[in-house]
Amino acid sequence: MIKCMYLCLGESRKEVAFFATLLGHTTTSSAIVFNNVITNIGGGYNIRDGTFHCPTPGLYLFSSTLTASGSAYVVGHLMKNQKQVARFHENINVRYYPSASLTAVLRLTTGDKVWIKGYGIRYYSPDNAFTGVLIKTNIKK
Repeated sequence: MIKCMYLCLGESRKEVAFFATLLGHTTTSSAIVFNNVITNIGGGYNIRDGTFHCPTPGLYLFSSTLTASGSAYVVGHLMKNQKQVARFHENINVRYYPSASLTAVLRLTTGDKVWIKGYGIRYYSPDNAFTGVLIKTNIKK
């Protein structure tokens, strides 16, 4: 009976996860719009502007991989509410397809926005992806 009460009346479990890739090529110095949404549990990823809008406060894991086309380097910025949280890049000094990846854990509140900002180079499909998942709610400071 106690177990049932915990499961039935216990903490509400929120599920939030998204995974999106880029179809086609894009050149941008603003948010990269990953326009091929594979998973969007909780509806946080916005395909129109390429941003994740936090629906549930908690601890989130984000990951992104970027690949450039016709460039000797690739650069991306992990952004949270207009501020750069991290930068990831690769410089291979040859015109090939440089690729860079980043994984980060962020504490978010409802309404926070997270996205990948481009650097004005041509990002090459299909080797670009952005993903995020809610790890834990009710985290203590």
